[in-house]
Amino acid sequence: MKNTRDHIIAIIAVLSFVLYFFVSGYGHINIVRLAMLEGDYRPTDEDLSWMILTIDPVGGAIMDNSLGGPYLATFDDEAGNPGVEGKIVSLDKDTIVIKIDDGYYERLPDPDWKTTDSDSRLEMHYEKSRDKLILENNGKKMEFYSIGK
Repeated sequence: MKNTRDHIIAIIAVLSFVLYFFVSGYGHINIVRLAMLEGDYRPTDEDLSWMILTIDPVGGAIMDNSLGGPYLATFDDEAGNPGVEGKIVSLDKDTIVIKIDDGYYERLPDPDWKTTDSDSRLEMHYEKSRDKLILENNGKKMEFYSIGK
C-alpha cells in the first residue's frame, strides 16, 4: 500500500510542477528558432540608427542577466542606455514573448508598441530572412538588418 501512495504523491508533485509553469506563463522555446535569431541587429530606419537589438541565447552579453537564459534587448549604442530588455519566455515559428526586466526598461522600440498590462510581457510576431528581421507588435512593424553574432 505504501508504494501506491508514494507513486500518487510523486505524480501529484510532477503535475503540480508542470501546472506551475503553465500558470506562470513560461512557454516553449524553440531552440532551432532561437539559434536562427541569435545576433545583433540595427533598424533599417535611419532615424533609429542609434539602436541595437540583441538576441542572446544565454544572456551573457546583456547588461544584467540575473534571471539567466535567453534574452532580447534593445539599447542606445551611443549612450549605452537600455530601451527594453527581458527574458525570452516563449518562442515559436512566428512569435516571440519576453518578460520585461523592469530594472532595464526605459522605452519600447516603437511608441505604438504595447505590453500586457498585468505582467509586463511584450509579444512580437516576427519574420526572419537571411539578413533581415521584422518584428511586429500592435500592428506596427519594425525592420532590422543583421550586423553579426
